[in-house]
Amino acid sequence: MSWYSLHADDLRRPGLQRTSSRSLSCQQSYQTPELGELQRLLWTPVPCRGNVNEVWPNLYIGDLYIARNKEQLRRMGITHIVNAAAGRFHIDTGAKFYRDLPVDYYGVEADDDPKFDLSIYFYPTAKYIRAALNSPRGKVLVHCAMGI
Repeated sequence: MSWYSLHADDLRRPGLQRTSSRSLSCQQSYQTPELGELQRLLWTPVPCRGNVNEVWPNLYIGDLYIARNKEQLRRMGITHIVNAAAGRFHIDTGAKFYRDLPVDYYGVEADDDPKFDLSIYFYPTAKYIRAALNSPRGKVLVHCAMGI
């Protein structure tokens, strides 16, 4: 895929596998929780579940702590890192920080400001992530300071 050509197909969700009869029976027996139960789940404090979450196969969202934990990145098999808070006065990891790891680095110098236009980075970053996920054993960590 060319870095300079992005089509709607590039951002399309991968095809889903057929649902088995077992999973269909599980879906049919599922009951939606009552409103009170949903509120309890949302408002009950839960212990931290870590600094990184897999949000898509081989695509992880994390914070500055996971981004700086080289040993954990190595264990996870991360091959590409997108820093959405790059820069000298933000999370200054950069390619030099990861030189002892087999990772490719992509930095976005964004400000944590409601007036900052982050949308100009969407397509270039999406192309980078798509190419990374299509590479052999590609695993991508996208991070900022807070992981949100």
